[in-house]
Amino acid sequence: VFSRPCLVRHLQEREKSESNMRGSTATSLLALLLVASSTVAMRTVQLNTTFKVDISLDPEHRFDEVCKAFPNFAKDAKAYAEQFLPKAAIPVVDVLVDAIDTVLGERGKEMKGYAKCTGLDLGTLVALNYAYELRRLGPAAPNTTTPGDYHGMCTSIVAQQEDGTMVHGRNMDWNLDNAMRPYTILVDFYDGDKHLFQGITFVGFIGLITAYKPGQFSMSMDAREEGGAIAGDFLQMIFKGGVETSYAGRVIMQEATDYESARTLASTISLAAPIYIIMAGSQPGEGCVVTRDRDAPVDVWDLSATGSWYLIETNYDHWQPAPAGDDRRDYGIKHMDAVGQDKISIDTLFDVMSMYPTMNNNTEYTTVFAPAKSYFAGYVRYTN
Repeated sequence: VFSRPCLVRHLQEREKSESNMRGSTATSLLALLLVASSTVAMRTVQLNTTFKVDISLDPEHRFDEVCKAFPNFAKDAKAYAEQFLPKAAIPVVDVLVDAIDTVLGERGKEMKGYAKCTGLDLGTLVALNYAYELRRLGPAAPNTTTPGDYHGMCTSIVAQQEDGTMVHGRNMDWNLDNAMRPYTILVDFYDGDKHLFQGITFVGFIGLITAYKPGQFSMSMDAREEGGAIAGDFLQMIFKGGVETSYAGRVIMQEATDYESARTLASTISLAAPIYIIMAGSQPGEGCVVTRDRDAPVDVWDLSATGSWYLIETNYDHWQPAPAGDDRRDYGIKHMDAVGQDKISIDTLFDVMSMYPTMNNNTEYTTVFAPAKSYFAGYVRYTN
């Protein structure tokens, strides 16, 4: 069971201090402390091994180092796909496989090489890479805060410390069982000898939805509108050049040189599906949530324009109320306010990301970043 001694100790200290001034404040902090004790039983393992992906190599061999380290991946991924990939998705995947050379180009070659190296059939590997665009065909995940179903995934928080340092936390929520979670990996992307960026992803995936460029910016992606209507997603890809969301994240990381260029690219890149793109930079005030439709931004929510010291995004437009069945947003706000800007740090942000329902049984991994300090850590979460 993962514990949060740092945050609990801070809440206790703040409760004691403020109780001398305002009894009502102490009562509210005690209530938050009780919420903090409502945890999900999760085992947490920090990732320490990083795999190299060199984009100067032939596309079919860029992920060889990764796949050779996981000889059982094909068997486990096939079993997972047979359990969770709906039959309705098969015709869509067949179209993608047939058009992999003409529609997907270089990234199609990467998928081909990945499939050959791992021994996984190409159709299953393609389906995994398009899991977000296909997700409406699959079952909903259990909800987080009241009985029912929800289709949410992920929480991202960007915050500014009192000294101006930006920190960024992210939980990835999906429906991976424990058997697949060991395939969560750290990857370093290179162009020859030049280091480009680092991210966290899953074996078999060529894209990235969580990554950072040391000294410059960090990025995470949260689902919007359950991935969008499937027909619209694939028509956008075929006729308008919309990029699947996970690969769009990689494009941003490869092409952007700093926070401002990343923010611009996140707002303008043609996407296959709606998404939230959350970023933190290396300078004070550099934090944003870009709410995207396929063709254009719906909203760009900049930390510098809010008067607040943090932004939190789950899976709903920030100007709309979160649904009662999945109100991770308001719990996250309460937990961030309880910490306070004077105490926010890499450690206490990690603590917030570890509190229920921000962390729940569907949380596969947690990451924390501090771009200006070139700090990035990734942790895999396992249900007990």
